[in-house]
Amino acid sequence: DYTTFRTGGPADWFVEPRGAEEMLVVLRAARSCGLPVVVLGGGSNILVADAGVRGVVVHPRGGAIARLDDEHVRADAG
Repeated sequence: DYTTFRTGGPADWFVEPRGAEEMLVVLRAARSCGLPVVVLGGGSNILVADAGVRGVVVHPRGGAIARLDDEHVRADAG
């Protein structure tokens, strides 16, 4: 349901972190467990095998936007 083609199998783990801090928690946990990580953006231009994805699929959601000064903004992507 997360790709534009709506095909493919499930992920072993699917996580939607809602900001940089949650993303770090997910990445550290996956690393400590020796799990591969795939980051999924908007889901276009990607095909998932019927067998699915081994490891953790990270689908970033939301995030923070902060004005640093008059000319710079920091925005989490996702």
